[in-house]
Amino acid sequence: MILFLKLILLGAMVFKQVDANEVNLNINTMKAISDEFLDPNEEKHSNFLSDFKEQCEKGQTSPETILRNMKYRLMDTCNSHILRESAEKLSKEKTIIEELREVTSISAQPCILFGLLVQSKLDITTIEEFSVKVNKELGDLTYVADVCSSVAHNESSRMKEQYTEEIRNKVNKISSYVANYIDESRLLLWPTVHNRVLREMIQKFVELPEKFKDEAFRDAHTTLKTIGDKNYVYGILVVKPETEEYKFFYEGIDNYCSAKYGEDNRTHGFDTVIARLPFNQSLPEEKFTVLKRMHMLKEHVNRFEAIIRLELEQLCQNPSLPQIAATLKNKFGPDFISKEMFHGWAIVRESSFLCPTVEYRSSPYTDGDLDSIISIECLRTGSNSASPDARLIRAATQKLLLNGILFYEGLLARYEEQFHVELNETLTWKTGFPTEEELSEEIIDLPIGMGKYDTSQQKTAIKSMSRHLISLGDLHRYKSLIDGSENYETSKSYYQKSSQLWPSTGHPYNQLGVVVYYSKRVIDEFFYLTRALACAHPYEAARDRLKQRLDAMRTKVSKYQPVLDKECGIVKEQGNALRRLQIIRQIWIHPITESTQDGTGEKVKDDILSHFLEHSKAKLHRRAVSYLSDTFGLLVTKIGMEHFESVSERAFGLLYASLAKTETDFSADQLVKLAAMFIYVVQTNLEKATTSSSTSQLETSVNTVVTYFLVLLEHLETHRTLLFPALNVLATWICHPETEGVWSTVGHVESIGKTILPKLTGLIKDYGSEEGPKGVYPETVLLASFFKVFEPSPVETGRSRMDNLKDAMEKIKSLKKTSQKKEEGEEEKTPEEEDNEEPKSRERIIEEERDKEKATIVIHPEYLIPDTNVFIGELELIRQLLEVASKVDKLQILVPTIVLDELQNISKLSASDPKSNSESHDPDRISKAKQAVGWLKEQAKGGGKKTNSLFTLTTQGKRLHSLIMAAEDLDGIGKMTNDDMILQSAVKWSESLPAPASSSILSQIGTPIRNATLRNCVLITGDRGLTIKAIGASLPCRGIANFAKWMT
Repeated sequence: MILFLKLILLGAMVFKQVDANEVNLNINTMKAISDEFLDPNEEKHSNFLSDFKEQCEKGQTSPETILRNMKYRLMDTCNSHILRESAEKLSKEKTIIEELREVTSISAQPCILFGLLVQSKLDITTIEEFSVKVNKELGDLTYVADVCSSVAHNESSRMKEQYTEEIRNKVNKISSYVANYIDESRLLLWPTVHNRVLREMIQKFVELPEKFKDEAFRDAHTTLKTIGDKNYVYGILVVKPETEEYKFFYEGIDNYCSAKYGEDNRTHGFDTVIARLPFNQSLPEEKFTVLKRMHMLKEHVNRFEAIIRLELEQLCQNPSLPQIAATLKNKFGPDFISKEMFHGWAIVRESSFLCPTVEYRSSPYTDGDLDSIISIECLRTGSNSASPDARLIRAATQKLLLNGILFYEGLLARYEEQFHVELNETLTWKTGFPTEEELSEEIIDLPIGMGKYDTSQQKTAIKSMSRHLISLGDLHRYKSLIDGSENYETSKSYYQKSSQLWPSTGHPYNQLGVVVYYSKRVIDEFFYLTRALACAHPYEAARDRLKQRLDAMRTKVSKYQPVLDKECGIVKEQGNALRRLQIIRQIWIHPITESTQDGTGEKVKDDILSHFLEHSKAKLHRRAVSYLSDTFGLLVTKIGMEHFESVSERAFGLLYASLAKTETDFSADQLVKLAAMFIYVVQTNLEKATTSSSTSQLETSVNTVVTYFLVLLEHLETHRTLLFPALNVLATWICHPETEGVWSTVGHVESIGKTILPKLTGLIKDYGSEEGPKGVYPETVLLASFFKVFEPSPVETGRSRMDNLKDAMEKIKSLKKTSQKKEEGEEEKTPEEEDNEEPKSRERIIEEERDKEKATIVIHPEYLIPDTNVFIGELELIRQLLEVASKVDKLQILVPTIVLDELQNISKLSASDPKSNSESHDPDRISKAKQAVGWLKEQAKGGGKKTNSLFTLTTQGKRLHSLIMAAEDLDGIGKMTNDDMILQSAVKWSESLPAPASSSILSQIGTPIRNATLRNCVLITGDRGLTIKAIGASLPCRGIANFAKWMT
């Protein structure tokens, strides 16, 4: 409320007008009086009612007067939106406010909406905040009008309804008009304001035209995103003339592209193009549509590039860029520049060199991984270098790479013809690697690879083709580096195909380890480097690279460690607090049946795994990948093993929590690769198991593999398809004769992570049976020639994954029995040891005696106060509770304003924002928040009259007359977390309630109990920290699922 008043008063100060029309809003005052009127506990003076009635009916404080003033400033003076021809004037007037503050005699536009657009510099966030504040004020005004109608027309229900209906109609008109004015005005600001913003940004960072800084690009991208229509994303192209012989050509569709170029029209010495792409961020499918479009355009770019190369000789003869453009457009086709194809293009030629090279460039939008302008530039040789020699070298290199690619493609074709082999038929996976579905569910028919050919000549030819594919991958990788495209998928595909043809050599795996580095996929990188070292013909150069990358991962995890140390420390502190709070006895009275249950309050686990389980699936995956990779790294390098216990426990705790979700971000591919990585460390440590220290390292490695196996096994019933490939890899290794040396060396096994992981019971479960396949499983092919466990040419065994799994389970059981016997022996105490146990301290004995006198809370739920996560995670249960509450009229759901605010903020986030935090911008969380906000808005329609059981609750514990979707002014609230404000709302509301009547069921049950606390307000939350705080404040709480189950 206060923030909105400040805006209005600022408008009144800046935009001078006659005194009679000055806006003097008194909503704050009237709302406070209305709250006081409705509060039965508030003491009122004798003339309160008559004074309030007078304020409702007369003067500047009456709802009618306030609405009239708001209508004047927001509608009457804003009789038309900004026209396109006024946009230039508007962009120039962004400094007018400073002038008006100094020169009060200047007469300005009284329309506060026009002023808003000027003052906010067209910033979308500021404008939307203003709209929210307007709607909040209008909502408050509706509330005041409802209360005033009860006072001024309490004798006539018809007059009361007519009064409130008129107010609501006026409020709706103002709200709609404001939204329409802003939306239509913003639509007409393209492209004048956008070009001016880009110009200002360039001028800000460019002292002289020849000195350009990248900061201008970054700031311009950010600023363009905040102005104009929020349903567009923007990209920019800035070209700097470096020589006198410089020409620039541009053509584009005005609605999508705008250019400033030419001697008289340049932006501070630069030729510029701004492009915008329609993109409705509120629609999840929109991003897919745009990505699909950009992919299609890239394919066209490749075709156009080939056309240009064929036309280079002719293009060199054209003296002007328009002629070059005409020639190219004739070749490209009439729809080259169109709404469906490219929206615009630019051609640049510099210096005296007429023959061009061709580049296409793609710059990222600020909204995630959408691509920006794809511009085809006709540049002279080596345009990004000042040296003529360097430019010639670059051109020669590009030509060499292209010729090399063509040579090897032709050579492979000759191999196929000469030796009667077909590359595509030889490959198991034509694209190079199995899809997730193929890896999980496909059975591969034999023979595969070289096994399809009989002669030694053909098999030798396949090996040679494998090497040529590596060369093709290298050439494409170099081309991507020189082009700056950062697209290495083509080279990656060639390397993967090479590894399929000849899995016994480590060379293609090493190249894969190099190329996936660019995509930041650490599991893929470590897997391929270990594959390069673990096959029949290892590629030793991979060893140094693996060590280097593992050191980098150790550095990354060392940054995570303090964060998790702090989190885990808080969890332990909360656990200690919880144990002290568990002495509170809770007696719950059913709100409908009035039956009682003793001790049915929410139980909070005081362990770290429960804390992990509260994380989002994205956060769990991100952390688990880092910790699992570091666990692997410690076992490989043996450096930093003093941290191994902490790192590995957290790694498997995070993995367990991730797989415990109904949906996980882990893929079958990643889990198979992790299985191979952990097997690698066992096999390499087995070779070194000659000293006691090496044996210890081997035991640790084995226990790591066993723990990984047991964690996967624990979740097999819920993620069968996902986990089976990785479990089969582990089971095959566990039961293979080559592994007997491992078991004879270590003797027994045990799982790690016992302080975090629960008791793993997967070994004692019955998983049924499966029929053996006719063929082999994909993971067997994927790991061909991985040590001696997986054959280079897989053979059919007739055994199913389940057969292998059951054998592995029996093997692990037998190895764990030895370990359990050893542990049981260690736990037994002699009588002498028991006698020597340290006696309890006097303080401990007193504390235990005091704990025996349990405090008691008796709860008869009448008011339910849900937190934010309840709406995001269990909206359907809230709907069901509201239905029950509406039917029985014995329950009310009070939604704190901070919950409404938090839900609306989450719903406005963008999952594709590259600067975003992965957890807070989790797409699933954002989608569910939008559903919750939509449902709440639906309930709030008609002033909340849709239900009489749903209300808004302020942080001060004030219940509004209905559910109102409005933000609360939190000035002066201090540095409180959202959870603390939710708790404060609940506690203050609970404290404001009168004591239960002696005849109530709550008093009848609670009064006879000594020192019993009586409560009829319940906090609905599943948050661990909030639950503990609530219990500490004697406020009962339940998880939504727990409460809903109890209700039924």
